[in-house]
Amino acid sequence: MLVIRESDFESALSQQVQIQTSAAPATPPAATSEQTTNSVVIRISSFDANRWTYLNDRRLRSSIASRVATYCGGHLMDCQIQTGGTASFTEANVQRTSTATPSDAGGNSVDYSFYVKYPSGETPIIQYILASVVKIELNAMQSVSTLFFSLQTSFQPPPPTMPNSDQSNNTIGIKIRNQQANQWHGIQDNQLRVVIATQIASYCTSTLVTCGVTSDQVSFDSSHVTRIESSPVQDGDNVTYTFFVNYPSGNGAIQRNLLAGILTAQTGAIETATRLDISVETSILAATSPVASSDQSSKAINVSATNIQANQWSAVQDNKFRGYVAQAIAEYCRESVSQTHECELPTNQASFTTSHVQLVPGSPIQDGGDVNIQFYVDYPGGGTMSQAILLLIINQKQASIATNTGLQLTLDTTIVIPIGLPPNNTDSAIIVILKNFQADQWSPRDAVFRQNMAEEISAFCNMSTYHRDICNISDADVNGFTSDHIRRLPNSPTQNGTDSILSFYAVLPSGSGSLPSTILATIFTSQQDKIFSVNSELEDPADSISTPALTPTQTQNRVAITIFNLKSGKVNTLVVVDIRVTVAAKMNLFCFSTPGDVCGLTVI
Repeated sequence: MLVIRESDFESALSQQVQIQTSAAPATPPAATSEQTTNSVVIRISSFDANRWTYLNDRRLRSSIASRVATYCGGHLMDCQIQTGGTASFTEANVQRTSTATPSDAGGNSVDYSFYVKYPSGETPIIQYILASVVKIELNAMQSVSTLFFSLQTSFQPPPPTMPNSDQSNNTIGIKIRNQQANQWHGIQDNQLRVVIATQIASYCTSTLVTCGVTSDQVSFDSSHVTRIESSPVQDGDNVTYTFFVNYPSGNGAIQRNLLAGILTAQTGAIETATRLDISVETSILAATSPVASSDQSSKAINVSATNIQANQWSAVQDNKFRGYVAQAIAEYCRESVSQTHECELPTNQASFTTSHVQLVPGSPIQDGGDVNIQFYVDYPGGGTMSQAILLLIINQKQASIATNTGLQLTLDTTIVIPIGLPPNNTDSAIIVILKNFQADQWSPRDAVFRQNMAEEISAFCNMSTYHRDICNISDADVNGFTSDHIRRLPNSPTQNGTDSILSFYAVLPSGSGSLPSTILATIFTSQQDKIFSVNSELEDPADSISTPALTPTQTQNRVAITIFNLKSGKVNTLVVVDIRVTVAAKMNLFCFSTPGDVCGLTVI
């Protein structure tokens, strides 16, 4: 220790003194390549490298360790110390990179290279984090060490990964006031990205549909927030910080205007957590809708909202509207087998998401005090949902969509029900009771019902030769049915208490008459779940059975059978034919395999 007070010692003894024992600092441990890579250099002013002593070295390392411990103890995450870890750094954790340091930097200055390893092992603090801590604690370190020095190693965050085209197209900018770009350090960058991720997660957890995520896809963290390499950029007294955010699920980047809307909503919380004065610079208005094909446009429907302005239609509102429409469609199409068929979906494939609901370009449009929103829906597996089906579903789910989106919605698109062409064939019509159904709600269902009924007639008659015999019509007629051949009687359906009465018939495509009512009723009862989802039944189940007149002898020889697990309303011509064929087969087997003429048959 005498070496640092050599001149004072000489004065006290009144003679020149030369210290023989070396006062040089102890040889540092051999640094690993990782430790060397993550070392930091400070430049100490007004100091000669030849006068660097053990005590100088120890005092400096002690001051660095003390301030690193102080900072990291209060900011474990910034220093990448896991919860429960320790920040009890000592001078032993601070080491010179080699005996070559400090080195002469000219101008009576020296460069001192060191690294700091975590208390629990040999792993060093990452360079940019250590440099950031030194920058933050620089004045305190100088005060404790009684040395004046400056940081030579960059404290800026490491270069981010290069964005792909999707990420580049979805960057947003925030303005940070009273900030210098050249003073932006790695810890500050990490802190901001952590807070942004936390606030996105907080927002999306409570608005899953708007964000287009599920509850297991909101685990945003700083790794999902990536700045652009040139960011931040100085802009007067402020800086602009540009970045994008990836979905944790790996489904690309959050759309830029939606991200801007989310962060605008969370600005207050971000400012509180970071102590930065920020504002979002990117527009929060909805992006332009993708170009719609003529098929998509022709299948769009229109709703109007009264409590919003078209020029205020934000990306958040857009995602919320499209998301809840998609959710309503998915719910409707999954509620029952008949509704899945109504939606023209394969079983269990109602995976509609926000991306499947699109506004027609140019929508929404201001119309006086209302805003008109025109949209279409694509199927997850390809193709576009028909206007009739979409109208039917939105008519049923309008209230829930309005509640979830906060929009006061009115369904504007209507489908004109075609008037049945004369003559009205009442003899071939069947009467169906629609349970707990309002007749004035039939309009959205009409086109879907007639289309499904026509398809099921063709499907039924084509099932087998057996079914073709029951239908008893030509191939041209079987394969020619369209919705135009399904015709309701005038003013049908009509209200009857809480139920409605629907009367309809099917004309043959050839124009040679109508499908017999018994056959039409048989097909309806057999394929009912595929025709529509309304709870319904034939007014008179006997309409589906052709009953010939019996002779007295035939009446006297009738046999009653019991059919289990079948409602009387489902006993139709198909069932009757099944019974007749089965009985005939059993009679043949019995009569021709039993000895004697027990059946009283005359064999010629």
